[in-house]
Amino acid sequence: KYGYREAKHLVPGLPTGVLQAVAKSACGAVSAWNRQNPKRRWEYAGRRGDTASLPLNKTTLSRRGNLTTFSTVNKRVRVLHDIPAWFTERYKSAEVQAAQVKVYDNGDAVIFIQFRVEVAQDRITGDVIGVDRGLYNLFTTSTGDRFSSRQHIAVKRRYQYNRRSLQQKGTKSAHRKLRRVSGSEKRFMRDVNHCASKQLANNANAGVYVIEDLKGIRKQRRGKKLNGWLSNWAFYEMELFLRYKCRMNGIAVVATDPRYTSQKCCVCGAISKSARSGSRYLCPDCGNRIHADVNAARNIRDNYVRSVKPEQGDFNHPDVCKPESRDSV
Repeated sequence: KYGYREAKHLVPGLPTGVLQAVAKSACGAVSAWNRQNPKRRWEYAGRRGDTASLPLNKTTLSRRGNLTTFSTVNKRVRVLHDIPAWFTERYKSAEVQAAQVKVYDNGDAVIFIQFRVEVAQDRITGDVIGVDRGLYNLFTTSTGDRFSSRQHIAVKRRYQYNRRSLQQKGTKSAHRKLRRVSGSEKRFMRDVNHCASKQLANNANAGVYVIEDLKGIRKQRRGKKLNGWLSNWAFYEMELFLRYKCRMNGIAVVATDPRYTSQKCCVCGAISKSARSGSRYLCPDCGNRIHADVNAARNIRDNYVRSVKPEQGDFNHPDVCKPESRDSV
């Protein structure tokens, strides 16, 4: 209450809705700082970015037809602009929820509008598809579809080389550039994860996607080189994107135990640590020859199917010597 009264005294014409939206944004920034810096709680001093932003909500924002209006300190601004046709066709019942106006140093202004859309009902019919996530193929499905990471790995290696060079230089300008390079790499991988998850979510035949539960994968010892790649692998971000995109299309996403999915044959169920060689899988028992990631994806799918339909049995033979558990990477 004291902050509200003080702000109204300093700026009498400040709309109450704008003040509440700014206060909510400030509380969110302080809360995020406290979570990320537990030893320096409540020491957040704020920061000024390259742009001036104004958060908006339903009380300060409205849209009718192709007209968007929002409140500011001085007056209410009216902007004529269209929403992309693909969005209005797909989400006909979308409602404006919030927005943010950003004003850049060069005078340009951009408004980001958030819409609330209805979630599609889960599909009654559809295929159960296993998804194996990896470093060299961002995803591989049990139906054989793959999203190659070859070009993305090349870009990430260039980013890693640039980071090492800047860290060795050690100057203030190098540190500033290092922060810009780090932000550019994150945006690049976010775009890649959006493209991959969108490709899966737009599959009209999918009813359920089964993914691996990769919790704790970075804690396992796999060698210096592989651990370095795993530390830069944004698999959780892709999972979040996949879940919300599939939810919009009525596709369920479930997680299952990933143990032995890379070593087990999807045909006979035999487990062999030496059966996989790179991208090739050759079962020593039944002679099944298949792409290793496709084999893992089918095992992921079958593990889920057996968990909901136990009568189909389990191929983990008790007479097979099981090696140490290994996630599918």
